[in-house]
Amino acid sequence: MSKDSLYIIYAGPFRFPDGDAAAARVLNNARAMRMAGHRVEFLSYGGRHESEASSSRQSEFDGFEYSITHDIDRSRDPIQRRIVNFLVQGYRAYALLKTKSVPDVVILYNPALVMVVRMLFFARSRRIRLVADLTECYHSSEFPGGKWMPFAWMNELNIRWALRTISSKIVISSFLDHFYKSSVNLIVPPLVDINDEKWTRKSEVIPAFEGINCIYAGTPSGKDQVLFILDALKRAIGQGASVRLIFLGEGLDQLRLSVQSADFAMCRDFVVFPGKVPQYDVPAWYNTADFSLLFREHNRKNDAGFPTKFVESMAAGVPVIGNLTSDLGNYLVHDYNGFIVNEIDSKVLADLFVHLSKLNKSQLSNMKKAAKQTAVQYFDFRNHQERLNNFLSTTR
Repeated sequence: MSKDSLYIIYAGPFRFPDGDAAAARVLNNARAMRMAGHRVEFLSYGGRHESEASSSRQSEFDGFEYSITHDIDRSRDPIQRRIVNFLVQGYRAYALLKTKSVPDVVILYNPALVMVVRMLFFARSRRIRLVADLTECYHSSEFPGGKWMPFAWMNELNIRWALRTISSKIVISSFLDHFYKSSVNLIVPPLVDINDEKWTRKSEVIPAFEGINCIYAGTPSGKDQVLFILDALKRAIGQGASVRLIFLGEGLDQLRLSVQSADFAMCRDFVVFPGKVPQYDVPAWYNTADFSLLFREHNRKNDAGFPTKFVESMAAGVPVIGNLTSDLGNYLVHDYNGFIVNEIDSKVLADLFVHLSKLNKSQLSNMKKAAKQTAVQYFDFRNHQERLNNFLSTTR
């Protein structure tokens, strides 16, 4: 390494190398850092080793060394141990970090309260630069017992006090940039390797369809709006639209039951439920579709985050239909690389489905090319190398 290169340790609750969207974020951030000449190593709270033989040792993926600390995915532990582990999440990673050569920078991905406090003292004692990579602003409803239990109180204390003490942050949205306006921040959306062959693979599992395919990929929760999509399909088919919906993921039982009801009998041939697929295979399913669907409510959690589904869809060259939360308004352009639906309303979406059925092949091809170009321009990690390097060079 050159004299200007840094030894960086990236630690947090992700499942390296490819177990979740968090792993994809830190990996592509690290790729951009490596392009700038820095060495990055991971302490992953969960995930898998590339070889069973290395299950207790350090592994390597894409040229990055990583260790799995088993701070998460401990559902087999007794309930008391799981509660303690939750409260002090990251202590195994912290213990391992102390045994390593002293890094120049430690990047903490969405660190919990206790980890933040520990690392503040650790970094000061060893003159390590500490950076937080923040992609979430968790809501109290996501914790056991909701707002009435200490888990949620600790989360709020972490968000409103502890994380503010870290003076340098990589943040995923302008919401978080403004929320932590007293620190030195760099906004980095979810990044991808646009040259990865997974963006061009295509699943051949579902039957061919002559109309427009729209895909929803994910597990419905408070952050996603999906039930009205089925109502929109029913309205659109009644108006002669040729549209098929592909619902990919878990937690779709309510939708399945609705499709089987008499009210939606006319929709049954226009809805497909492939189930859950591995994270790496999701792009192949995007490539079976002409458009992807993404609808979320405006709230602190959704506006603080940034939907990885949007970036995945663009990288696969699939235009997005959705409403504007977070920073999507910076990237989603109506009738260019997708369609903006301002109202979460079945009639409005049904009218759009009818419109989609009337698009010719040239119009559809141009929109897909525009989606791909959006990903190349804004989300490929190579285009963030200089920004991340400048940030790391000047961060306090």
